[in-house]
Amino acid sequence: MSFTGFRFPSGALDKMIFEFSEPYASRCAREIRFELSSPVALKHLVEKWPAALLPDEARGPEGLKEDVLLAHFLFFRCGNRVELGENVFPGDRIQVLLAATGG
Repeated sequence: MSFTGFRFPSGALDKMIFEFSEPYASRCAREIRFELSSPVALKHLVEKWPAALLPDEARGPEGLKEDVLLAHFLFFRCGNRVELGENVFPGDRIQVLLAATGG
């Protein structure tokens, strides 16, 4: 099962993919795809995830709470950790793993 997420406007589009490990894959999807035409901060894409993937306490009045997200998720691209403020590029594959704290 996959979910095609938000489509960012303008220019030629290419898909970037979030690949989920368990327990997230069984809760929502094995992958989520976003169509991008230019780089976008990882945090902005995570904000577009289905509610079933995000813990209730992750959303605050000013958006996503980074400390809560990082207690639940680790993000990797080609084996290297990706921080929430880093850009994700068209064509990227981001692996999402359960953080060691387990939330």
